[in-house]
Amino acid sequence: MNKSNAMDRGIVITVLILMAFGIVFVYSSSFPIASSKFHGEFFFVSRHIQRLVVGLVMMILFSTLDYRLLAKISPITYGISVLLLFIVLMLPDEFARNGAKRWLPLGPLTFQVSELARLALIITIANQLSKVDEGGLRHWRNLQAPLISAAIVIGLIAKEPNYSTAMIVTVLVAAMFFVGGIPKRYIFPAMGFGLVGSLIYGLSADYRVKRVMAFLKPEENASGSAFQSLQGLMGIGHGGIFGTGLGAGEQKHFFLPESYTDFIYSILGEEIGFIGLTVLGIAYLVIIYRGFKIAKEAPDRFGSLLAFGITIIFASYFLMHSFVNARLFPTTGVPLPFISYGGMSLIFTAASIGILLNISRRRVVGKDRK
Repeated sequence: MNKSNAMDRGIVITVLILMAFGIVFVYSSSFPIASSKFHGEFFFVSRHIQRLVVGLVMMILFSTLDYRLLAKISPITYGISVLLLFIVLMLPDEFARNGAKRWLPLGPLTFQVSELARLALIITIANQLSKVDEGGLRHWRNLQAPLISAAIVIGLIAKEPNYSTAMIVTVLVAAMFFVGGIPKRYIFPAMGFGLVGSLIYGLSADYRVKRVMAFLKPEENASGSAFQSLQGLMGIGHGGIFGTGLGAGEQKHFFLPESYTDFIYSILGEEIGFIGLTVLGIAYLVIIYRGFKIAKEAPDRFGSLLAFGITIIFASYFLMHSFVNARLFPTTGVPLPFISYGGMSLIFTAASIGILLNISRRRVVGKDRK
């Protein structure tokens, strides 16, 4: 029996705290470069706040929109995202950034299509799997649609190239298939094939090979490809237990590239220390735990798979960003949710949380009552 409930307050409060925290640290990590190159210390944080407002609007909108409507329009959203991925790849080389075509120019703005595609794929796979009971998933014909849907999106994102996002989406798909009830005899061979394919693709470009070698042998690449990751780890080490204090970090003063985006966790570690990072980690774990709980209590299979997919993506971005900054994973460009200076990633993450909140309002009462 379903009942309309209040939104999950634990997630709402934690997300708002992270957003406020993000404003503080986008400013703290960006004001040196903003003052030096953009003629104003508030250059990045002002833009971050504007996008944060858009993200909040999206979160509120999707928290009130019945998530079941997303299943009905999933073929449209999926088709639009795939079309936009093709369009981005066909843009002239002058629109590429650092050799990658990931952004669709829209006048003075740019739109990172992979963010839309990621969310559209979660909705699509959740819808496709929810239409087949677990018994039906033992038959190969019922797996073709979600596999093809995933392969197209992952392949196009990898082609941009955007290896980190393609890898995260691959993990997402495998997790959704596993939870969706697909037999292990299908999942494990597919995972093995995906792992081999990821390794081959990862080693197919010189810059990715250099990143791997920098990770494995940092001492031989300290002034080159390993410089960024070593500086990031140095920042965390410099912070120690209690940190140097808000605004007192040194790495953001042109020692650490991408200090306000891909390596903001290192700035956090330097300024708020191990204790601060622990508190921050607990905040992320609250959202992840509540997300899985919402998935468990969802009133239908589509809502359960959708909530699970959103939570997996959120957890993956948090873990990969922190692992890269702590040199537990090769350097790759993954933002820290709600903390890193953001554009489309911030907006679509907020929209995803809005969907999660909407599912929580329709959870099955008493299903997980203690």
